[in-house]
Amino acid sequence: MSLMLHLALDTIAGQIRWAWPFSNQAIQLVNIPPTHSWWVMSFIFHWTFFIEVGLIILALLLFLKERSHSTLIR
Repeated sequence: MSLMLHLALDTIAGQIRWAWPFSNQAIQLVNIPPTHSWWVMSFIFHWTFFIEVGLIILALLLFLKERSHSTLIR
């Protein structure tokens, strides 16, 4: 499940070859233009980065909820 989520998210701004080894065509949904000299800054200031941050916050909230639930059971 985590692997498929990772590949799906990389398809948004990265290039994934979903049909490899049958096809070498890369699929990319959004092209992030180089707006800064360092490519990382171009990615951070692009709207697609908020998807990544949102998923990290969601994962952290779920982790904390599960952790607090498991300590109440003990």
